[in-house]
Amino acid sequence: MLEMEWICQNIVGTFQLGCKVDLVKLANNTMNCTYDPRRFTAAIIRYRTPRVTLLVFSTGKCVATGAKTADDMRQAAGRLCRTLSDRLGVPECHHSTITVQNMVFSSKTPFQLKIDALYEKLRSSQVFKRCFYDPITFPGIRCKVSADNSASVLIFASGKIICTGVRTHSELLDAGTCFIPHLKDFATIRAPLVSV
Repeated sequence: MLEMEWICQNIVGTFQLGCKVDLVKLANNTMNCTYDPRRFTAAIIRYRTPRVTLLVFSTGKCVATGAKTADDMRQAAGRLCRTLSDRLGVPECHHSTITVQNMVFSSKTPFQLKIDALYEKLRSSQVFKRCFYDPITFPGIRCKVSADNSASVLIFASGKIICTGVRTHSELLDAGTCFIPHLKDFATIRAPLVSV
């Protein structure tokens, strides 16, 4: 079977602070923080290291996005708690366990794919709950894995594959077993470059 190396591109997680947050005070006392209540109800903090964006709501609920690892999210949450304690004087600020809501992974096959033939195979095999391909509106195959697995897969003719909607690494591997065995059968042979 074809071995795929999956690279995590984004993790979205949520956590709860143990306190309410004054967003105006947070925005005024924190670098890389914006808050415009006319546009959005949360303050937006963009950390460079680790590269994570936090949405902080006044209720204390937070959404972390842009992380490549769960450890990056934990570091950003800890940094936010230190900021609230040091700069805003919030006593004993702590965060709850971070719950992963979505993970996005990408991979690439070492070959291009015969996308039309692959689509017919995947659609007829009933492997996926839903499978769509219309090259006029979108250049890749869009597949919804199953009712019990929330994963969605995008497969492109270039061999690039994107999997989103998973919450754990095991869900990613389960989604991969649905289509990876079929990929080698639809590899295109690239013609060698001829110099003129």
